[in-house]
Amino acid sequence: MLNSTDWRYGLLSSSSSEGQNAAPCWPGTEGQSTAPCQSPSHIRHSLIALNSTVLIFGFILFCKVCPHIQTMLSILACGMVFFPGLFYGLRKVLKSAFTHWSDADVVVVSERLVSSVHASLATVSGVLVVNTCRDVMNDRHWLVNSFVLFGAPYMAYDLYAMYLSHYHQQRLINNSTAHQNHSLQTVKAFLSKERLLVFHHMALLLVFMPIVLFFRRDLGDFFIACFWMTEFSTPFVSLGKILIQLGLENSKLHWINGVMVLCSFFTCRILLFPYMYWMYGQQFDLPLHSVPFHLPLHCNVGNLSIMVPQVYWFILLVKKAHRLYRRKVKVQGPKQE
Repeated sequence: MLNSTDWRYGLLSSSSSEGQNAAPCWPGTEGQSTAPCQSPSHIRHSLIALNSTVLIFGFILFCKVCPHIQTMLSILACGMVFFPGLFYGLRKVLKSAFTHWSDADVVVVSERLVSSVHASLATVSGVLVVNTCRDVMNDRHWLVNSFVLFGAPYMAYDLYAMYLSHYHQQRLINNSTAHQNHSLQTVKAFLSKERLLVFHHMALLLVFMPIVLFFRRDLGDFFIACFWMTEFSTPFVSLGKILIQLGLENSKLHWINGVMVLCSFFTCRILLFPYMYWMYGQQFDLPLHSVPFHLPLHCNVGNLSIMVPQVYWFILLVKKAHRLYRRKVKVQGPKQE
C-alpha cells in the first residue's frame, strides 16, 4: 500500500520522466490494478476548463433568471462594438482617401469624427428626453439608462483614441526619432498633458454611470438628459480641429465655426446649470436664488464639480479666440497698408 507521500512522489516523478510511459501511481489495494497518473499540467488544464464551463453556464442561467441584466449587457456590448469599430473603419477609409496624410492626421480626424457622432447622439437623446419629461424629478424615459450603457464604452475608447493621437503626434514632431514604440514613458507623457480630460472621462465612467444606473432611485431623468445636451458644442470643437488639420485655419468657415464654438459652449455647458435650477424652481414654486438651499448638499457639490471644468475650458477657448483674432489683425494690417 502506498502512503500519501509515496503517491505524491510517484505523481511528480512520472510527470518529470521524458520519453517514458507514465508509471502507475494511483494508490490501490493489493491485488487490484492501479490507474495511470495524469501530469500536473493536464490536471490544471482540466480544472480550468471545468471552472470555465461552470462559469459560462452560471452566467447564462443568471441572464435567464434576470432578463434585465441580459438587456443591459447587450446594450453595453453594442457600444463596445460600435465606437471602436467606427474609429477603425474611419481610419481605413481616410488612409486610403488621403494617401498624403500622416498617421497622426488620420488618427486625429478619425477621433474627432467619432467624437462628433457620439456628441450628436447624446444631444438628440437629451432633447428627446427633456421634451418628454414634464415632472423634472419623477418622469421616466427608457432612453436614459439605455444611452448611459451604450455611451459608457465610448469613454474608455476615447481615452485610448486620445492616447493614440498623442503618440502619433509626438512621433511626427520628433521626426520618429523618439517615442518610436509604446512605453510607460509615452503613457506618462499623455497623462501629464491631458490629465484634466482623463480625469473627466474616468469620473464619468466610474462615478457618473454607477450613480445613474444604481443609486439615484429612478429620479431625475430630466437632469441626466440636460447633461447630455452639453455635448452640443462638441461637433463644432471637432470641426475646428479638422479644419486646422486640412490647412483651413484662415478660412472664413473656420472663423464662423469659432463663433459657434463659443456660443454653443457658453449656452449648453454654462448657462445650462442655471436653467436646470430654474426648471426645478418652476415645478416647486421656488425663486431661482433659493433653489440651491432646497437641494441636498451632494447635488450642489456634484453640479459645481461638473461646472468648474466647463468654465475653465471656456476661458481657454476665449483666450485662444483672442490670440487668433490678434494674429489675424497683425497679418491683415501690413497687407492693407
